[in-house]
Amino acid sequence: LKPGGIGIYITSASTMDNAASIAFRNWVVTEGDADFIGGVRLPNNAFAENAGTEVTTDILIFRKRLNDRVSTNSEGFRNTVVIDKAEKQYGGMENIEVNEYYSRKPENMLGKMMLAHEAGSGGLYSGDRQTLIANKGQDTVKELADRFSKMPKNIMETAESKPPAEVIAASEADKNGTLV
Repeated sequence: LKPGGIGIYITSASTMDNAASIAFRNWVVTEGDADFIGGVRLPNNAFAENAGTEVTTDILIFRKRLNDRVSTNSEGFRNTVVIDKAEKQYGGMENIEVNEYYSRKPENMLGKMMLAHEAGSGGLYSGDRQTLIANKGQDTVKELADRFSKMPKNIMETAESKPPAEVIAASEADKNGTLV
């Protein structure tokens, strides 16, 4: 990303929640020189129809720092927090642990976190894996649009932003999506 640029990524929830991903989250802030702006967690059925998979997914927004200045919209996202406990599939208790960002902004999780065996789906490797289940009757597309409408505005506008010097139009012979 260029300084001041925005990256929007779709990734599994483990990027934000898994202890193994703490190195990545630390790298983003240090060597990656970027700030976490916000995210929305999608329920485990968001990609079931078109990708045939049930996985809890996050849409994450990052902004590359401009002149090493931390964005005023930067959100903490390096740590995880226990938000609940649930009974494991074969006895015992399991912590429901999410990224600190989602513990502060639970409205950005489009459903309820639980263990996959409780939900009857979403446990790719185990019934004791965490998953997000959509609320009954939820219109996920509408909820997603609502959450993004509440994200910080004008996060790409900077004192150094300028329109491109020259715009080159594609010809009719160019395939859709071709860079010119």
